[in-house]
Amino acid sequence: MKQVFQKPVKPGCGSKVQVSSPASCPKNTDRLNRGIDYLSSLGFQVQKGRHLLDKDAYLAGADSDRFADLKEAFDSDAAAILCSRGGYGCMRLLPY
Repeated sequence: MKQVFQKPVKPGCGSKVQVSSPASCPKNTDRLNRGIDYLSSLGFQVQKGRHLLDKDAYLAGADSDRFADLKEAFDSDAAAILCSRGGYGCMRLLPY
């Protein structure tokens, strides 16, 4: 089967941007909110994952909740998906 590569479209003013936490929870919510405000000031429509600020030990909520947010982001019409943090928690989503 031949694979077709689609060149991504550069997000522009008015584009939707999804912010998710697929791994660790954000350490500094003020900094996260400033980043979201900055993206909004550039004209992006910022959508936050439902579990963006959840906390379960060092992770941003239960594995199933973090996966649900990430899946929702990929299934949405967002032009870009931004992760608040990275880390080992992302690997825990692979079974999903």
